Amino acid sequence: MRNEDGQFLAKAEFNSGLHYYHHNGKPGPGVNSFQVLDRCGDGLIPRVTWTENTRTRVATLTDECLLPGFPYRTHTVKTGYVPEIMEETTWYVSLVDANGELQYTGDAYLDDWMGSYSHDTGSQFFVHSSVYRDEFGTTGQDTVIASIVPTTEAYGRVGSVNEVWDELLERTPLPPGITADQNESMLKQLACHLLYAIPGQTGGPTWDLEAEHPNIPWEEVLDPSKVLDHECNWGFTGDRLPTIPPVNGDPDDASPMVHAGADTAGDEDSQVRLDGTASDDGGRPETEWSYTAGEDVDAGTTCVFTDKSSVDTGFTCTDDGTFTVTLTADDGVNRPVSDSAQVTVKNVAPVIRVTGPEEWSVHPVRHEVSVRATFTDPGSNDTHTCKVTWDDGQVSTFSATDGACEPAIASTMPE
Repeated sequence: MRNEDGQFLAKAEFNSGLHYYHHNGKPGPGVNSFQVLDRCGDGLIPRVTWTENTRTRVATLTDECLLPGFPYRTHTVKTGYVPEIMEETTWYVSLVDANGELQYTGDAYLDDWMGSYSHDTGSQFFVHSSVYRDEFGTTGQDTVIASIVPTTEAYGRVGSVNEVWDELLERTPLPPGITADQNESMLKQLACHLLYAIPGQTGGPTWDLEAEHPNIPWEEVLDPSKVLDHECNWGFTGDRLPTIPPVNGDPDDASPMVHAGADTAGDEDSQVRLDGTASDDGGRPETEWSYTAGEDVDAGTTCVFTDKSSVDTGFTCTDDGTFTVTLTADDGVNRPVSDSAQVTVKNVAPVIRVTGPEEWSVHPVRHEVSVRATFTDPGSNDTHTCKVTWDDGQVSTFSATDGACEPAIASTMPE
């Protein structure tokens, strides 16, 4: 904003996401915050107005100077507002007099985006994460950026890329509209940082994954000779956005992107929830779940999906063990793409009820005593053995039949 004589009065900038200045390692003003620079001591008080979801917020600052003889002052306005997923906002800056009367205002409301943010000190891989929109290089165009502050343990852990990626998507989801190629490019950028970033030397305080970087082949992502050139930020040249090549198939149709979700666990004969995702630049691809049983699974075990064609479904098995579930996506143009997760199904102990002999009943020595007990077990593929322990220490063991223990056993108590 300038006055009638063209003299500078104030300006404001909005910072939507987690940001560090890589040249000095210092943090920016904070997620969803404003920085206002104004001419102090001129009787004009800066004010910032913005929207948070359905609310309108206003911050009125001060006209006081901090440094003697220096006519400008910088204000930081932290909104303290961080949605779970990016959301639209509008904002503007204005100047009022001591009576609160409006004197100057910015050219117009500015359309922007509130970034998401998460903080978890217990995370193995990253404490802070944020997803926001920002300018891509010097192109004048915006891009979606997922930014994390890695822990020391994260460096060199390229084998954990899917685990880190799943945690990122859970804590700060990407917005709708991200294409399969953009999604995969961001995953590859993360893998490159995990493998090649060196604490305090490369990669900066944050690892920034930008959606506009092209989806290059994995061999170019992880080839050391290529990394020296692209430094995990490939494809950006001058003021032009690079084109995004397809992975395979029709040049106008990219391969689908699919994730089976995180490894999970549950009980036998109980539904285990599977949270997969699948996307394609041509719309929702066809998907199908399948499974394979591990070596620790007993023969005869069967599993079913609640809906094997839905990315979010249930998985139920008749016995315990380790199973690999695979989600496959097919867009009808490119070859199908699959991703897998591990499901650990835990054994559940049977519940037993003794129905005979009657409690405190009396029986002659060396006469047969009919012992009967029924039980239930959610693991329908389990086999069961019954064991009776007598007061004299004798033990009788036999196989169960049809959900019951029912032998006729002679008591061995002495006469």
